[in-house]
Parts: sequence; structure tokens; C-alpha cells
Amino acid sequence: MDKRKILIIEDDDQFRTVLLKRLQMPNYDVLAAENGLVGWELIKTYHPDLIISDLMMPGIDGQQLCKKVKSDPALEHIYFIMLTARDSIDDRVAGLEIGADDYISKPVNNKELIARVKAGLRISSLYNQVKASEKRLRALIENASDAIVIFNSESQIIEANEKACQLFRYTKNQMLSMSFADLLAEHNRAQAKEKFDAMRRIGNFTEELLMQRCDGALVPVESANSVIDTDLGKVFQSILRDLTRRKEVEQHLLQVEKLRALGGMVSGIAHDFNNLLAAILGYTELAIRDTKDSTLLRRLKIIEKAAKDGAETVRLLQEFAKVRSNSPIQALDVNKTLEQALLLTRHKWKDEAYARGVSIKVETSLAQLPPVQAVLPELREAFTNIIFNAVDAILEKETDNGLITIKTYAKNEQVFIEIIDNGIGMSHDIQDRLFEPFFTTKGPSHSGLGLPACYGIIQRYGGTIRAESSLGSGSTFHICLPATKPTVTLAEQPKGHYSVLLIDDEDIVRGAMEEILLDEGFAVVPATTGAEGIELFLSRHFDLVITDLGMPGLHGWDVIKQVKEKSPTTPVILLTGWANQTDLTLAQERAVTLLAKPISGNELVTVIAKLLKGK
Repeated sequence: MDKRKILIIEDDDQFRTVLLKRLQMPNYDVLAAENGLVGWELIKTYHPDLIISDLMMPGIDGQQLCKKVKSDPALEHIYFIMLTARDSIDDRVAGLEIGADDYISKPVNNKELIARVKAGLRISSLYNQVKASEKRLRALIENASDAIVIFNSESQIIEANEKACQLFRYTKNQMLSMSFADLLAEHNRAQAKEKFDAMRRIGNFTEELLMQRCDGALVPVESANSVIDTDLGKVFQSILRDLTRRKEVEQHLLQVEKLRALGGMVSGIAHDFNNLLAAILGYTELAIRDTKDSTLLRRLKIIEKAAKDGAETVRLLQEFAKVRSNSPIQALDVNKTLEQALLLTRHKWKDEAYARGVSIKVETSLAQLPPVQAVLPELREAFTNIIFNAVDAILEKETDNGLITIKTYAKNEQVFIEIIDNGIGMSHDIQDRLFEPFFTTKGPSHSGLGLPACYGIIQRYGGTIRAESSLGSGSTFHICLPATKPTVTLAEQPKGHYSVLLIDDEDIVRGAMEEILLDEGFAVVPATTGAEGIELFLSRHFDLVITDLGMPGLHGWDVIKQVKEKSPTTPVILLTGWANQTDLTLAQERAVTLLAKPISGNELVTVIAKLLKGK
């Protein structure tokens, strides 16, 4: 145990020596000064717990010394005992009024001296404990990640931490001169008294308020209010969390969900319009070939341009509605895409986590990989959503040290990605519903669309995603994507007399395509349904099959499956108004050429010529 420090200041040499001997005890460390000036220098360097000072001394007397000690915030905690031969009531009162903590008269009784010193040291110790506790509490308030404001019963601010000053853009002194009403949005200040009275009456509760910064900008906050009893009466604490970012995210989610609904509507409309435009464009091209009238030809060219412009408008509408990204599918480096996702999520796993007192470390083990075919923004979005989910799981666990590990490797022409966290984990029931749209365990501020979106993106590129987890033990997301297959570019070759099976349930579209192909010298056999088309295909030989996707009865993919089962080498064109929403990876795996309606006759014939090369 540290010794308690005592400083004796006495100008009488003999009496100073007596006091030194009387206080020489194992638990005390005692020094002495012969006058006030020397005593003051020792006080600043020795930092005693208790001072015994004579009242009457040359130079700096006891009263002056006491005033200097008690007026210094760094020294005011020192217990000060005044020592004098003047023992009148007036002298005692005068000594106590200048700040002395105790008063002992000369001659000094030894037992009384020891008792008063022990009492003074106990008081000094308690005072130091209170000051240390106050210091720790103030440090907690100042280092809190949220703004903290404390009001008195009159709604005046009596304390505000640094985060509060940053939130409202005021200095500490400015905050301490303000009231609860001054922080509210101007149009809400009339209700300030009512709101504060409710705070006092209800006690502990949380509410959302619109507050105002010093520059006039409005700030939505979540206010966690509580009433605290102190020796000086009740005080009212508000812990304020800035909701600006959360409100922005909520608004963004509303927009995303609106666009998602709009996308579903556009999907059907786009298909119908593309079929109509395909027929208009097809018959217009046929008419342009046959006409010799210059006026009619000019008008047909205008119709052709209008049809093509209409097709472009439908394409832009699909892009706007996010039915599916029209960004190009390309060979992507998965490792580089993961690094981009980590950079984009850094604010979440580093800055936001640190602000909440959590340190999250990210470790990577990235093997050399073949590329995968995907749209860069979509694949990056999938990785970003999973990393966000990992950070949320770590923060929910309330651990001081979080860890996210990302591993990649390749095997059997597939690319594998593992994203591992040491967060709170999931029960089996939650894992079963993890990829359901709108399912979330994170409260109303989350839409429940992040992981379902990941599922859709990964599935779209022929991959799989699954989660492995248990409560309290973190989670691992396993993603598998097919590696890119090499593609061969074929040169165009003359058509010759090839037989084409044309399957489409739309009469005007089928009729236009049939006439275009007949004009180009192909032998065309039309079919109005998928079942009719398969019956024809099984009964005779065809060099190429063109089929629509959405048809009653037998769907386009079912037609393709049966065609490929009978003749795997027969080229198949999937011609559809839903091209922007069709699984390109699935088309590649089944060796199907995907074309979008409407398509010009020249484009269609060029593609067919490439597919029939060598036959």
C-alpha cells in the first residue's frame, strides 16, 4: 500500500521537529518546510495528501497559502489543517472561511493531532475516490459513440459530450448556455415545454425527434431519455443517435422495392411490346424488299426506324426498372471483385464498428482462379451484401474483437468462395428462411432483400449459395460459380438450302419471320405451339430450330431440352421478348443462342449463317 504524504509547514524549528517525530509512522511519508514560500514549492512538487500549516509565518502566511492551494483545481483536494496559537472563535471561523478543512490550536495534544490527521486522510482518500470516479464517468461520456446531453429540471443543458457538440456543430460553452428547446427544429419549439414535461413524467423511454444544427440543417435523431437522481436533485439525460444515414437507407430501400414492383410489371409489358415490334419490323422489312415505289419506300423506312426506336425504348425501360442489369456479362476476376467489395464495405466493418467499440479484422486467403462469367456490379453487390451481413452478426454478438475471413479456391472447373464471420450465428429455423424475400431478424430498418438478392444473382450465373451456421459460433457462406468456358468465334458462311423449324405462338411474329427466311432461301416449317414443334422435330430432320420462350403448354426451355435430347448438335435459337430476363448461363450450358425480339431480318440471317457453318 502506498504511503500517505503529509507536509508540515512551520517556522518554529523546535516545534517543527516535534511534529515530524510525532507523525513518523509506517504508513506516512512526512516532509517539513520552514516557511510558507518553501512550503508552496514543496506542495507543487511533492503533491501531499494532507498539509499541516502554521497560521502566522513570515513571507507567505498560513491564510495566503491556504487560499493558493484551494484556488488551484489541481490542488484543491488536499486536506488543509490550520495550526496556530490564536484560539479564539473568530480566528477559527476566519481560518475555515478561507478554505481550511480543520483547525488545531497550539499547544497540540498528541492524541488529538493523530486523530485529526487520520480523519483528514480518510476524507482526502474518499475525495480522491470520488474525483477518480467522476473522471472515469466523464471519460465514458466523452468517448461514447453517441451524443449525450444532460438537462436540469428547468430544461437547461448542464452537460454535453464531444459527440453532442459535433452533432449540433456548437462549442461546449455554447451548448452549456442552451436549453432543450434550442436543440429542436424551429417549427417544433412551441411544443418544447410539453415534450420536456413528458420526459420528466414518463422517465425512461425512446423517441424520434427532429432537431436542428447551428447552421439550420435539420437532423433526425433517436433520443433515449432517462431520469437520474443525484444529490443535487433530478437530472434528465438524452442519448442522441443521428438517424440521417438510416433514413437515407430506408428511403433507398423504399425506392428499390418500388422499382422491383415496377420491374415485375415491365416484364410482361416488355414481352408483349417486343412481340408487336418484331412483327412490325419483320413485315416492314419484307415490304421494303418488294416495293419499287420511292414514296412508299420512304414511308416504310420511317416505319422501320420507328419500330427500332420503339425496341430501344423498351430496352431502356427494362434497364430503368432493373428487371435485369444490361451491363455486359464479362469474364471476371473473383479475387479482384472481392477486394472491391471489401473496399466498398470498409466504412461498415472498420469505421462504424470502431465507433461502436468493436475492432473487426478482415483476413483473406485468395488462390489463383480461372475467371467467371458475370456482370461486375451484380456480383460485387452479392459479395457486398454478404459482408454487410457478417458485420451485423458480429455487432449483434457484442464482442470486442470481430473476424471476417474470405477464402477462394478452384476445383473441377468451378470457383469456390467462402465468407466466414465469428458473429452471433443463426439457428436452423433462421437458416431455412435465410434467402426468403422480406424475411429479416434485424428489425423494421432492414428490408430482408439483401440475401435474397445475393441468391438471385448467384443463381443467375449458374452458381449456388448456402449458409452454414450455429448460434454463438458464427456463420460461413459458401458460394460456387462455374468457371468460364472458352468460346469459339465462327465466321459467316453462305446459307444454302437448309431446313428451319420455327416455333412461335404469335401469328404475326411467326408469319414475319417465316417470310424473311423463305426470302433468304431457307426451307421453313412453322409450328404454333411447343408440342406441335416437338412432334414435327421428332418426325423429320431439321438443320436449325428457332423457338419462342413464353408459350402456352410446352415452354421454350422444355422444347430445347427435348430437341437436345434427340439431337445434341442441332443449333437452337431462343428468340424472345424476355431476353433481358433470361438466364444467359443456362443458355450457354445448353448450347443455345439467345436473341432478343425485335430483331432485324439481316441480323437473324447473319446469326443463322454462323450457326450452320460446316453443315
